[in-house]
Amino acid sequence: MAKARGLKLSRETLYDLYWNKNMSQTDIAKMLGVHHATVQYWMRKFGIPARSRSQAVKKSTINGLLNANKKREKQIERGVLWEYYWKMNMSLRAIADIFGVDKAVIRNKLIKYNIPRRPKNVQVTPSAPERKLMRLIEKYNLPYRYTGDGSFMIEGLIPDFVCTNGQKILIEIFGRPFHDPKVFKKKFKKEIPNVRTEEYRRKVYEKYGWKMIAIWEEELVNEEQVLNKIYAPKLSMNVGGEETA
Repeated sequence: MAKARGLKLSRETLYDLYWNKNMSQTDIAKMLGVHHATVQYWMRKFGIPARSRSQAVKKSTINGLLNANKKREKQIERGVLWEYYWKMNMSLRAIADIFGVDKAVIRNKLIKYNIPRRPKNVQVTPSAPERKLMRLIEKYNLPYRYTGDGSFMIEGLIPDFVCTNGQKILIEIFGRPFHDPKVFKKKFKKEIPNVRTEEYRRKVYEKYGWKMIAIWEEELVNEEQVLNKIYAPKLSMNVGGEETA
């Protein structure tokens, strides 16, 4: 057992730091608050072999690459990542190549910055609730078209219906099991992803000047209630699309 400045260091610990954790003698000395020569002395005393020149060069190269990679990661800002991923429709691999990092780094950045992923398989066939609203739209000749097929998208979100008369109004149909935080947690035993909630989606749409009409599946049985919801936003707007006082 080696001692220095009140520290006790066993052969096993020093060997682990140097060989298993791949630390240099200088790194170990800094960590323990001792001189570099002290670490060299302990290694000789414990009979711990030093790395060969080629091994030392390899370690230095790897550390240099890791440090450079960390610096590149810090250069990836949210605005730039958003531009590449959504506006330019670039793949994670292509973005990773630009920054010189692994694809996993870009994937983690998307999560960190709360940037939604592009949908892989958009449901093209309308669901039963969507078909029910489509029949209502047709029956009353309402100015809305189905966009749940991915034909319209805002910041990665795909609304179910969009107004076609120039007003920035859209409709989202919500189901309790997949969009109600309490029901979701009870059903799946975990917290609901933020992107699924009515509150989150409304905030995203409002950021771009869109009014969202939220219709829950159970409301579709009441035709009058649905119509009142659809007409309510229009009554608060004039023909030019600007909100009235």
